[in-house]
Amino acid sequence: MARGVTLCTLEVPVGVSESLEAIGCNVVLEEEGRWVGVRSPFYWDVGFTKMTQVIMVREVEHLSSADLDVDLTWLQDNASSLDPSSLPRGFQKGIGVMAFYHAKTADPDAVARLSSKQKMAFASFFYPAGVVGGELKMLTSTPMWGAAYFGKFRWLAKKVLTGQGPEKEPISWMLPIVLGMCFGAPVLVFLCGGIASML
Repeated sequence: MARGVTLCTLEVPVGVSESLEAIGCNVVLEEEGRWVGVRSPFYWDVGFTKMTQVIMVREVEHLSSADLDVDLTWLQDNASSLDPSSLPRGFQKGIGVMAFYHAKTADPDAVARLSSKQKMAFASFFYPAGVVGGELKMLTSTPMWGAAYFGKFRWLAKKVLTGQGPEKEPISWMLPIVLGMCFGAPVLVFLCGGIASML
């Protein structure tokens, strides 16, 4: 595989395995035009939650909505067996499946899906994104359900598809809430105890 070419050129996805490994993925599948990586970070900034992420990267000439359906089915069917964490789903644990594409062209409905909120199952997320004709297509808004994770998903998509973005994964906006819960509760208990002792 040639090296030294920017991912956005779309002639061939260059260094896909390397880009997955750079974000902490273990590459579990590498075949013609398709790569799958798995990472399982612990997000202390999102309420001390562990999230396994199964990321599929594909290079296609033309992307259709049917391609997204097929890949989503494969990801959902294989996510549990690829999950290295023994924690049960929903117990401070979630699974995110992501399909990232390099495509020269795409059907309009496929492009719309890349930029739209996807249906989600219990304690799981599906986040597709793609570089289509040299332009990055991804959901840039933040849905209310699972909002704490979407900044991280966008970072993953940009790093894998374009090699751009900050070196480190962004901290969730939930961090102040988590810190407040960790440090505020003991202080509140201490104050309440002090007030009670004076009564």
